[in-house]
Amino acid sequence: MSNCSCVSYDNDYGPSCFKAITRKARKIHKCNECGEVILPGCEYKYESGVWDGTPDSYKTCLDCMSVRDEFFCEGWTYGDLWCGFDEHVSHVDGDIPEDNINNLSPKAKGKVLGIIDDYWEDMES
Repeated sequence: MSNCSCVSYDNDYGPSCFKAITRKARKIHKCNECGEVILPGCEYKYESGVWDGTPDSYKTCLDCMSVRDEFFCEGWTYGDLWCGFDEHVSHVDGDIPEDNINNLSPKAKGKVLGIIDDYWEDMES
């Protein structure tokens, strides 16, 4: 990451055990972050672990992973990526370094720029 634009996140606990791998989908899956379909043949991040004694697993598309990798260096909660990023844009008054945006996948870049544009439109009205 070139310019820090980390989402400020208070995450006091983590899993007691954890495994993360990149998989290639053999069937249709749904991204736990954006809710979009992960089609067969597409890669995604599969993460599993035990949180508070309860095992769970999550599938994240590579577009959402690019946002998480670029902006969530201090932690995250599964399923809260886009809400957390939206709040971050407001917290930094829409000032997201261009270098961070350029490091995203094309689809993630479009979604991030849309959130930033929405922020500025709201500020103008």
